[in-house]
Amino acid sequence: MAAEPTQEKGRDGALRAKRWLDATTRVRISWDAYHSPAQVRIKRPDGTTQLYDLAGEFYLGGPPKPVLVESKNYAGAADQAPKYREYLADCYFATLDKGDDAETQFIWVTWHPFDQGRWPHLCVPLDTTTVDGRAALEATAALIEEAVTASGHLGSTSLDKALCQVVAQRLWLVVLSERQERYMTLDENVAAQVRERLLAEARL
Repeated sequence: MAAEPTQEKGRDGALRAKRWLDATTRVRISWDAYHSPAQVRIKRPDGTTQLYDLAGEFYLGGPPKPVLVESKNYAGAADQAPKYREYLADCYFATLDKGDDAETQFIWVTWHPFDQGRWPHLCVPLDTTTVDGRAALEATAALIEEAVTASGHLGSTSLDKALCQVVAQRLWLVVLSERQERYMTLDENVAAQVRERLLAEARL
């Protein structure tokens, strides 16, 4: 596929992901790789850098948390499985770069599922205190460990297995469809009002 159509498809996917995430009222996207690259850039331990598609804030209760988003505007699974491994490594590196205390969240938005054999372990459940939840967390953390090691970007730093578990609990995986986008998206003004209320509650 030619570079220009591919880039345009990527831009369209990022815009659609931004629109939907903003409409959830839990996320406010302020920057993208096309207009604000400095705001979506992370630095890896070996000195190389990587751009996420989008960045903003995530309202989970309490003060907003930073969020970095990668979108894949694909009609099929395509190369998402290896790209997701790279993404997992970069989520780890972003946590090192931004600092664990920032509690940065990471969202992968796609229009088609992928790597279905490992699907349950690509993102952990909210409750990781149960036996099943703990097992899922261990499996996802192991994927992150593998991805970080295989990336070749660790430089002189050592892999932190505890940090892999922290990152695993900050992953979000969203599969969208045109039907969701068209019929389950809040009006921008309504979403903004709800978001303001969430912020007001966080300040109490």
